[in-house]
Amino acid sequence: MDYTNNMFRRVLLTLTALFCFNLLGCAGPTTPFGAPNSSDRTKVDSQRDNERVHITPDRQVYHQSDDIEVTIDDSEGVPPYSQLNVLYQGYDVTESVLARAKSYASPNSLRLDIPKIRIRPDRKNDIQFVYRRSAYSPPIVKEYDRPACTLFEDREIQEFGEFKVSKDVAKAILKVSNEMQFNPGLLAGIVAQESSYNPRASSKAGAAGLMQLTPMAALDVKSELKRKSENRVPAAMSAEIIKDENLDWRFDPEKSLRAGVVYLNHLDRYWSRKKFSSNFSKSMNPELKRTEAVLASYNAGSESIRKTIQLHGRDWLTKTQYSETKRYVPMIMSYCYHFSKEKELK
Repeated sequence: MDYTNNMFRRVLLTLTALFCFNLLGCAGPTTPFGAPNSSDRTKVDSQRDNERVHITPDRQVYHQSDDIEVTIDDSEGVPPYSQLNVLYQGYDVTESVLARAKSYASPNSLRLDIPKIRIRPDRKNDIQFVYRRSAYSPPIVKEYDRPACTLFEDREIQEFGEFKVSKDVAKAILKVSNEMQFNPGLLAGIVAQESSYNPRASSKAGAAGLMQLTPMAALDVKSELKRKSENRVPAAMSAEIIKDENLDWRFDPEKSLRAGVVYLNHLDRYWSRKKFSSNFSKSMNPELKRTEAVLASYNAGSESIRKTIQLHGRDWLTKTQYSETKRYVPMIMSYCYHFSKEKELK
Protein backbone atom coordinates (compact mmCIF):
# COMPACT_ATOMS: atom_id res chain seq x y z
CA MET A 1 0.00 0.00 0.00
CA ASP A 2 2.86 2.40 0.87
CA TYR A 3 4.52 1.55 -2.43
CA THR A 4 1.32 2.31 -4.34
CA ASN A 5 0.77 5.69 -2.66
CA ASN A 6 4.40 6.75 -2.95
CA MET A 7 4.61 5.74 -6.59
CA PHE A 8 1.47 7.64 -7.50
CA ARG A 9 2.75 10.74 -5.65
CA ARG A 10 5.91 10.61 -7.77
CA VAL A 11 3.87 10.26 -10.97
CA LEU A 12 1.62 13.15 -9.92
CA LEU A 13 4.58 15.37 -8.99
CA THR A 14 6.23 14.60 -12.31
CA LEU A 15 3.08 15.56 -14.20
CA THR A 16 2.72 18.77 -12.24
CA ALA A 17 6.37 19.78 -12.60
CA LEU A 18 6.36 19.12 -16.32
CA PHE A 19 3.54 21.58 -16.97
CA CYS A 20 3.63 24.25 -14.25
CA PHE A 21 6.41 26.18 -15.97
CA ASN A 22 4.30 27.03 -19.00
CA LEU A 23 0.98 27.87 -17.38
CA LEU A 24 -0.47 30.97 -19.00
CA GLY A 25 -3.64 31.29 -16.95
CA CYS A 26 -6.88 30.06 -18.44
CA ALA A 27 -6.05 30.92 -22.04
CA GLY A 28 -7.41 28.54 -24.62
CA PRO A 29 -10.76 26.99 -25.50
CA THR A 30 -13.47 25.77 -23.18
CA THR A 31 -13.14 22.00 -22.83
CA PRO A 32 -15.18 19.25 -21.13
CA PHE A 33 -12.26 18.69 -18.75
CA GLY A 34 -11.59 22.27 -17.68
CA ALA A 35 -9.03 24.91 -18.64
CA PRO A 36 -6.00 23.91 -20.75
CA ASN A 37 -2.53 24.08 -19.22
CA SER A 38 -1.56 26.73 -21.78
CA SER A 39 -2.70 28.35 -25.00
CA ASP A 40 -0.23 26.26 -27.00
CA ARG A 41 -1.30 23.16 -28.86
CA THR A 42 0.58 19.88 -28.61
CA LYS A 43 1.17 17.59 -31.57
CA VAL A 44 1.58 13.90 -30.81
CA ASP A 45 2.31 11.08 -33.23
CA SER A 46 -0.68 8.78 -32.80
CA GLN A 47 0.75 5.78 -34.64
CA ARG A 48 1.69 3.95 -31.45
CA ASP A 49 -1.89 3.39 -30.28
CA ASN A 50 -2.04 -0.01 -28.57
CA GLU A 51 -3.81 -2.02 -25.91
CA ARG A 52 -1.91 -0.60 -22.95
CA VAL A 53 -4.46 2.21 -22.62
CA HIS A 54 -8.11 1.31 -21.96
CA ILE A 55 -11.03 3.73 -21.76
CA THR A 56 -14.49 3.10 -20.28
CA PRO A 57 -16.98 3.85 -21.81
CA ASP A 58 -15.06 2.82 -24.91
CA ARG A 59 -16.45 5.72 -26.97
CA GLN A 60 -17.48 9.28 -26.24
CA VAL A 61 -20.92 9.86 -24.68
CA TYR A 62 -22.95 12.89 -25.77
CA HIS A 63 -26.45 12.24 -24.42
CA GLN A 64 -25.56 12.55 -20.74
CA SER A 65 -22.75 13.41 -18.33
CA ASP A 66 -20.68 10.30 -17.70
CA ASP A 67 -17.66 9.14 -15.73
CA ILE A 68 -14.57 8.25 -17.75
CA GLU A 69 -12.15 5.60 -16.51
CA VAL A 70 -8.68 5.50 -18.06
CA THR A 71 -6.45 2.54 -17.22
CA ILE A 72 -2.79 2.05 -18.15
CA ASP A 73 -1.67 -1.58 -18.10
CA ASP A 74 2.10 -1.97 -18.36
CA SER A 75 3.46 -5.50 -18.01
CA GLU A 76 6.96 -4.06 -17.61
CA GLY A 77 5.78 -2.03 -14.63
CA VAL A 78 4.66 1.59 -14.41
CA PRO A 79 7.86 3.59 -13.76
CA PRO A 80 7.73 6.24 -11.00
CA TYR A 81 8.40 9.01 -13.53
CA SER A 82 5.97 7.86 -16.20
CA GLN A 83 3.67 10.45 -17.76
CA LEU A 84 -0.03 10.42 -18.61
CA ASN A 85 -1.35 13.41 -20.53
CA VAL A 86 -4.87 14.28 -21.66
CA LEU A 87 -5.25 16.33 -24.84
CA TYR A 88 -8.41 18.02 -26.11
CA GLN A 89 -8.24 19.45 -29.64
CA GLY A 90 -4.47 19.41 -29.16
CA TYR A 91 -4.60 21.44 -25.92
CA ASP A 92 -3.13 19.81 -22.83
CA VAL A 93 -5.80 19.59 -20.10
CA THR A 94 -3.88 17.23 -17.82
CA GLU A 95 -3.79 19.51 -14.78
CA SER A 96 -7.53 20.16 -14.91
CA VAL A 97 -8.12 16.41 -15.16
CA LEU A 98 -5.82 15.63 -12.22
CA ALA A 99 -7.58 18.28 -10.11
CA ARG A 100 -10.91 16.47 -10.36
CA ALA A 101 -9.96 12.82 -10.94
CA LYS A 102 -9.45 10.03 -8.44
CA SER A 103 -6.24 8.15 -9.06
CA TYR A 104 -5.16 4.60 -8.31
CA ALA A 105 -1.77 3.01 -8.87
CA SER A 106 -0.20 -0.42 -8.58
CA PRO A 107 3.16 -1.77 -9.79
CA ASN A 108 1.75 -2.64 -13.24
CA SER A 109 -1.14 -0.24 -13.71
CA LEU A 110 -2.32 3.33 -13.30
CA ARG A 111 -5.98 4.36 -13.31
CA LEU A 112 -7.75 7.71 -13.47
CA ASP A 113 -11.47 8.00 -12.68
CA ILE A 114 -12.70 11.28 -14.14
CA PRO A 115 -16.21 12.10 -12.85
CA LYS A 116 -19.18 13.59 -14.68
CA ILE A 117 -17.70 14.66 -17.99
CA ARG A 118 -20.16 16.37 -20.32
CA ILE A 119 -19.01 16.28 -23.95
CA ARG A 120 -20.88 18.64 -26.23
CA PRO A 121 -22.23 16.88 -29.34
CA ASP A 122 -21.90 19.98 -31.54
CA ARG A 123 -18.09 20.06 -31.30
CA LYS A 124 -15.35 18.12 -33.04
CA ASN A 125 -14.05 16.63 -29.75
CA ASP A 126 -10.62 15.26 -30.64
CA ILE A 127 -9.58 13.62 -27.35
CA GLN A 128 -6.31 11.75 -26.76
CA PHE A 129 -4.79 10.00 -23.76
CA VAL A 130 -1.00 9.86 -24.04
CA TYR A 131 1.20 7.55 -21.95
CA ARG A 132 5.00 7.70 -21.79
CA ARG A 133 7.12 5.41 -19.65
CA SER A 134 9.51 8.36 -19.21
CA ALA A 135 10.02 11.85 -20.59
CA TYR A 136 12.20 10.35 -23.34
CA SER A 137 10.03 7.36 -24.24
CA PRO A 138 7.95 7.32 -27.43
CA PRO A 139 4.29 8.13 -26.72
CA ILE A 140 1.58 5.49 -26.61
CA VAL A 141 -1.53 7.32 -27.78
CA LYS A 142 -5.14 6.27 -27.32
CA GLU A 143 -7.69 8.17 -29.38
CA TYR A 144 -11.05 8.49 -27.66
CA ASP A 145 -13.29 7.64 -30.59
CA ARG A 146 -16.68 9.14 -31.35
CA PRO A 147 -19.78 6.93 -31.20
CA ALA A 148 -20.83 5.59 -34.60
CA CYS A 149 -23.69 3.58 -36.09
CA THR A 150 -24.85 2.93 -39.65
CA LEU A 151 -28.30 2.42 -41.13
CA PHE A 152 -28.29 -1.30 -41.72
CA GLU A 153 -25.76 -2.86 -39.34
CA ASP A 154 -27.12 -5.59 -37.09
CA ARG A 155 -27.01 -4.28 -33.52
CA GLU A 156 -28.78 -5.63 -30.47
CA ILE A 157 -30.52 -3.23 -28.08
CA GLN A 158 -29.20 -3.62 -24.53
CA GLU A 159 -30.89 -0.72 -22.75
CA PHE A 160 -32.77 2.55 -23.14
CA GLY A 161 -30.67 4.54 -20.67
CA GLU A 162 -32.68 6.82 -18.41
CA PHE A 163 -35.77 6.74 -20.63
CA LYS A 164 -38.90 5.02 -19.41
CA VAL A 165 -40.00 3.02 -22.45
CA SER A 166 -43.26 1.08 -22.49
CA LYS A 167 -43.14 -2.61 -23.39
CA ASP A 168 -45.35 -1.95 -26.41
CA VAL A 169 -43.00 0.69 -27.81
CA ALA A 170 -39.90 -1.45 -27.13
CA LYS A 171 -41.52 -4.44 -28.87
CA ALA A 172 -42.58 -2.29 -31.82
CA ILE A 173 -39.02 -0.99 -32.30
CA LEU A 174 -37.63 -4.54 -32.35
CA LYS A 175 -40.40 -5.83 -34.62
CA VAL A 176 -40.16 -3.04 -37.17
CA SER A 177 -36.35 -2.96 -37.29
CA ASN A 178 -36.24 -6.74 -37.73
CA GLU A 179 -38.92 -6.94 -40.42
CA MET A 180 -37.65 -3.88 -42.31
CA GLN A 181 -33.97 -4.89 -41.91
CA PHE A 182 -33.01 -1.62 -40.23
CA ASN A 183 -30.48 -1.10 -37.43
CA PRO A 184 -32.49 -1.52 -34.16
CA GLY A 185 -30.06 0.63 -32.17
CA LEU A 186 -30.26 3.45 -34.69
CA LEU A 187 -34.06 3.32 -34.75
CA ALA A 188 -34.08 3.47 -30.94
CA GLY A 189 -31.67 6.42 -31.08
CA ILE A 190 -33.83 8.35 -33.54
CA VAL A 191 -36.94 7.80 -31.39
CA ALA A 192 -35.03 8.92 -28.28
CA GLN A 193 -33.95 12.14 -29.97
CA GLU A 194 -37.23 12.85 -31.76
CA SER A 195 -39.91 12.06 -29.17
CA SER A 196 -38.28 10.63 -26.02
CA TYR A 197 -40.34 7.47 -26.74
CA ASN A 198 -43.66 9.31 -26.33
CA PRO A 199 -46.14 8.07 -29.01
CA ARG A 200 -48.35 11.15 -28.43
CA ALA A 201 -45.55 13.70 -28.86
CA SER A 202 -46.27 16.65 -31.16
CA SER A 203 -44.51 19.88 -32.08
CA LYS A 204 -45.45 23.41 -33.13
CA ALA A 205 -44.15 22.55 -36.61
CA GLY A 206 -46.80 19.84 -36.92
CA ALA A 207 -44.48 16.87 -36.37
CA ALA A 208 -46.14 14.01 -34.52
CA GLY A 209 -45.64 10.55 -33.06
CA LEU A 210 -42.59 8.50 -32.13
CA MET A 211 -40.74 9.45 -35.32
CA GLN A 212 -42.01 13.08 -35.37
CA LEU A 213 -42.93 12.97 -39.03
CA THR A 214 -44.01 16.36 -40.38
CA PRO A 215 -47.04 16.64 -42.69
CA MET A 216 -44.67 17.10 -45.66
CA ALA A 217 -42.64 14.01 -44.74
CA ALA A 218 -45.89 12.08 -44.23
CA LEU A 219 -46.93 12.96 -47.79
CA ASP A 220 -43.57 11.68 -49.06
CA VAL A 221 -44.21 8.45 -47.15
CA LYS A 222 -47.63 8.09 -48.77
CA SER A 223 -46.06 8.58 -52.20
CA GLU A 224 -43.45 5.93 -51.41
CA LEU A 225 -46.13 3.48 -50.26
CA LYS A 226 -48.16 4.03 -53.43
CA ARG A 227 -45.16 3.65 -55.71
CA LYS A 228 -43.20 0.79 -54.18
CA SER A 229 -44.08 -2.79 -53.33
CA GLU A 230 -40.75 -3.66 -51.66
CA ASN A 231 -41.05 -1.25 -48.72
CA ARG A 232 -41.78 -4.10 -46.25
CA VAL A 233 -44.93 -2.43 -44.92
CA PRO A 234 -47.94 -4.80 -44.74
CA ALA A 235 -50.44 -4.05 -47.50
CA ALA A 236 -53.31 -3.45 -45.08
CA MET A 237 -51.25 -0.99 -43.06
CA SER A 238 -50.11 0.81 -46.23
CA ALA A 239 -53.73 1.20 -47.27
CA GLU A 240 -54.67 2.63 -43.86
CA ILE A 241 -51.84 5.16 -43.97
CA ILE A 242 -52.66 6.22 -47.53
CA LYS A 243 -56.38 6.69 -46.77
CA ASP A 244 -55.90 8.63 -43.52
CA GLU A 245 -56.18 12.26 -44.67
CA ASN A 246 -55.81 13.60 -41.11
CA LEU A 247 -52.45 11.83 -40.66
CA ASP A 248 -53.63 10.44 -37.32
CA TRP A 249 -51.75 7.21 -38.10
CA ARG A 250 -48.60 9.00 -36.91
CA PHE A 251 -49.73 8.49 -33.30
CA ASP A 252 -49.82 4.70 -33.75
CA PRO A 253 -46.38 3.41 -32.61
CA GLU A 254 -45.92 0.70 -35.25
CA LYS A 255 -47.26 2.81 -38.12
CA SER A 256 -45.07 5.74 -37.09
CA LEU A 257 -41.97 3.53 -36.90
CA ARG A 258 -42.63 1.84 -40.24
CA ALA A 259 -43.36 5.14 -41.95
CA GLY A 260 -40.21 6.63 -40.43
CA VAL A 261 -38.08 3.79 -41.80
CA VAL A 262 -39.76 4.15 -45.21
CA TYR A 263 -38.77 7.82 -45.18
CA LEU A 264 -35.21 7.05 -44.02
CA ASN A 265 -34.85 4.51 -46.84
CA HIS A 266 -36.14 7.16 -49.24
CA LEU A 267 -33.41 9.53 -48.01
CA ASP A 268 -30.79 6.78 -48.25
CA ARG A 269 -31.66 6.21 -51.91
CA TYR A 270 -31.28 9.95 -52.47
CA TRP A 271 -27.76 9.99 -51.00
CA SER A 272 -26.79 6.71 -52.70
CA ARG A 273 -27.12 8.27 -56.14
CA LYS A 274 -23.97 8.34 -58.23
CA LYS A 275 -23.66 12.13 -58.24
CA PHE A 276 -23.27 12.14 -54.45
CA SER A 277 -20.96 9.12 -54.17
CA SER A 278 -17.80 11.26 -54.28
CA ASN A 279 -18.94 13.01 -51.09
CA PHE A 280 -18.47 9.78 -49.14
CA SER A 281 -16.21 7.47 -51.18
CA LYS A 282 -12.96 9.13 -50.02
CA SER A 283 -13.89 8.62 -46.38
CA MET A 284 -12.49 5.76 -44.27
CA ASN A 285 -16.12 4.72 -43.68
CA PRO A 286 -18.39 5.77 -46.58
CA GLU A 287 -21.43 4.04 -45.09
CA LEU A 288 -21.07 6.01 -41.85
CA LYS A 289 -20.77 9.31 -43.74
CA ARG A 290 -23.86 8.48 -45.80
CA THR A 291 -25.74 7.63 -42.60
CA GLU A 292 -24.81 11.05 -41.20
CA ALA A 293 -26.21 12.71 -44.34
CA VAL A 294 -29.43 10.68 -44.08
CA LEU A 295 -29.94 11.62 -40.42
CA ALA A 296 -29.16 15.28 -41.09
CA SER A 297 -31.66 15.25 -43.96
CA TYR A 298 -34.30 13.72 -41.70
CA ASN A 299 -33.76 16.72 -39.42
CA ALA A 300 -33.18 19.61 -41.82
CA GLY A 301 -34.22 18.38 -45.28
CA SER A 302 -32.12 16.80 -48.03
CA GLU A 303 -31.87 19.96 -50.14
CA SER A 304 -30.54 21.99 -47.19
CA ILE A 305 -27.93 19.33 -46.42
CA ARG A 306 -26.97 19.02 -50.09
CA LYS A 307 -26.16 22.74 -50.17
CA THR A 308 -24.27 22.49 -46.88
CA ILE A 309 -22.08 19.63 -48.16
CA GLN A 310 -21.49 21.50 -51.41
CA LEU A 311 -20.35 24.56 -49.43
CA HIS A 312 -18.24 22.95 -46.69
CA GLY A 313 -17.10 19.59 -48.10
CA ARG A 314 -16.21 16.76 -45.75
CA ASP A 315 -16.35 18.97 -42.63
CA TRP A 316 -19.95 19.95 -43.37
CA LEU A 317 -21.42 18.55 -40.15
CA THR A 318 -19.27 20.65 -37.81
CA LYS A 319 -19.56 23.74 -40.03
CA THR A 320 -23.24 23.64 -40.97
CA GLN A 321 -25.33 26.72 -40.21
CA TYR A 322 -28.05 24.46 -38.80
CA SER A 323 -27.13 24.42 -35.11
CA GLU A 324 -29.82 21.86 -34.28
CA THR A 325 -28.44 19.46 -36.90
CA LYS A 326 -24.93 19.78 -35.42
CA ARG A 327 -26.31 18.31 -32.21
CA TYR A 328 -28.93 16.03 -33.75
CA VAL A 329 -26.68 13.63 -35.66
CA PRO A 330 -24.05 13.06 -32.91
CA MET A 331 -26.79 12.64 -30.28
CA ILE A 332 -28.43 9.85 -32.28
CA MET A 333 -25.04 8.21 -32.81
CA SER A 334 -24.47 8.36 -29.04
CA TYR A 335 -27.85 6.86 -28.20
CA CYS A 336 -27.43 4.12 -30.80
CA TYR A 337 -23.89 3.12 -29.86
CA HIS A 338 -24.40 3.10 -26.10
CA PHE A 339 -27.92 1.59 -26.13
CA SER A 340 -26.88 -1.33 -28.34
CA LYS A 341 -24.00 -3.56 -29.36
CA GLU A 342 -23.01 -5.48 -32.46
CA LYS A 343 -24.50 -8.95 -32.62
CA GLU A 344 -21.95 -11.69 -32.21
CA LEU A 345 -21.51 -14.05 -35.12
CA LYS A 346 -22.73 -17.56 -34.31
